[in-house]
Amino acid sequence: MPLQIRRGTNAQRQAMTQALAQGELLYVTDDQRLYIGNGSTLGGVQITGYTNEDAQDAAAQLFVNGAPHTGINFTYNDAGASITAVVDLLNNTGTIGGVFKGNVVAEDSTLLIDAASGQIFGPLTGNVTGNVTGNVTGNVTGNVTGNIFTNLIDSADSSAITFTPAVVFNSDVTVDNQLFANLTGNVEGDVAGNVTGNRILLDQQTATTGIKIITSAGTSNFDLFEIDTYHDEGLPGAMVFGRSRGTPTSPTPLINSDAIFSLEFGGLTGTGAYTGAAYITASVGGVVSPGILPGRMNILTTSTAGVPSIKLSIGPDGQLTLQAPALVAGGASGQVNVGSILTWMRVTFNSVDYAIPMYAINP
Repeated sequence: MPLQIRRGTNAQRQAMTQALAQGELLYVTDDQRLYIGNGSTLGGVQITGYTNEDAQDAAAQLFVNGAPHTGINFTYNDAGASITAVVDLLNNTGTIGGVFKGNVVAEDSTLLIDAASGQIFGPLTGNVTGNVTGNVTGNVTGNVTGNIFTNLIDSADSSAITFTPAVVFNSDVTVDNQLFANLTGNVEGDVAGNVTGNRILLDQQTATTGIKIITSAGTSNFDLFEIDTYHDEGLPGAMVFGRSRGTPTSPTPLINSDAIFSLEFGGLTGTGAYTGAAYITASVGGVVSPGILPGRMNILTTSTAGVPSIKLSIGPDGQLTLQAPALVAGGASGQVNVGSILTWMRVTFNSVDYAIPMYAINP
């Protein structure tokens, strides 16, 4: 006659409210496992049928239910027999070594690093040490230390890139191909390469600014400043010098006699100071009205006494005013010999040709 022991399903075993007695056996019919009682453990202690699943479950609990792991949270998937971990690197001060593969996702589920494409997405706040190879789309706030070999392209407007409030190049910036941009802001440092685009705008509204070109080439002759244009139209290119009153954000019209622009020619004197020798100036030559700006052009030179003054002036009506030294007729040195006409100067006024006699000045 066979030995009969207590038996039932695993669900029934787990529902027991009274522990098995010491040495009492229990056979689970649906998973063929044998349990023995110790007088205290509900459902008894398993003594047979320990499977790989049991081993996986037991090992998983060491991670999931073990002592707290700083910055790491584990989750056990019993059906897939896998463990996943979420690592919090907020306060990490060490080094993540080895091969790191996989996507990096923000707390709001935004993809930051795509492992498949090798791309970094989203705003980056902090310092970047090392080389950046590829395209940077978005705003860059902070200092860039090192060489920049790139094209600067604004995807929204390929003719305008704005540096606010200023761009300071502490090292060389080499543009290998083309720079499609208007550069707005302060630029300090060396720019080596071609700058191609509509214009370069140095815009400083709060302080005096300008462009200063300094060269040193010994006794060699070369072009210090040259502009070449190539087109088939009849009108040439233009260099525009414009001025308004007011501010860049709120300009106002000029008024009569306002100076517009001047070209100064000068150099170093014996005093060690830079001094102007001659000037070409443009100014307003009459009453300003909408769409009409009367102009006057002046040529000034500095006398031997160091005083600059207007020697030639052309007004808006074409009137030419010439300041010439006073001459006296006579036979003394420096006086005009009115009896000796050396040559004639041909002058055209209002489409009529005239001959102006040229008298000799006594040596």
